[in-house]
Amino acid sequence: MERTVDSNYPTMPIVDHGPLPVLSEHEKKFIRATWPKIYINFEDIGLMVFLQFLKDFPDAQQLFPKFSEVKTEDLPHNPEVKWQASRIINAINDVIGLMDKESEMIQYLKELSREHSAQFQVDPSLFKEMLKIFAEQVFGHDGNEAYEKLFSIISILLSSSYK
Repeated sequence: MERTVDSNYPTMPIVDHGPLPVLSEHEKKFIRATWPKIYINFEDIGLMVFLQFLKDFPDAQQLFPKFSEVKTEDLPHNPEVKWQASRIINAINDVIGLMDKESEMIQYLKELSREHSAQFQVDPSLFKEMLKIFAEQVFGHDGNEAYEKLFSIISILLSSSYK
């Protein structure tokens, strides 16, 4: 799917292929220290990110039958949109909770990958795009290296069932 925004800023270095990055203990510590400050507003941040994703990738709305016909201006108030936005940020929260249990984290993300490829037929490139938007919305265009690495891990593993 094509992104419909004119991006005059550098893209985040989040990847969806290649070797799985490894988070250092310092990066994990940083994420554990900063994530609660982000997650405290998970409903608002999740909705902000998801709405930006749907704006940038309007065709992606068709992947969500419960709100595929909802008008753009009504999306921010739709309970199904809010539920999906919360589900996405909660999945990121789950991954962060599993950072020290790498095999469990990998298993969790590979199961999400299988689910999204089999049940929903999601274009795997959209995982990376969603995570790029998350990084841009939360950290600005300069990003944050630890989160970019974490989001690359998520993106690579979410794309794993598609190969």
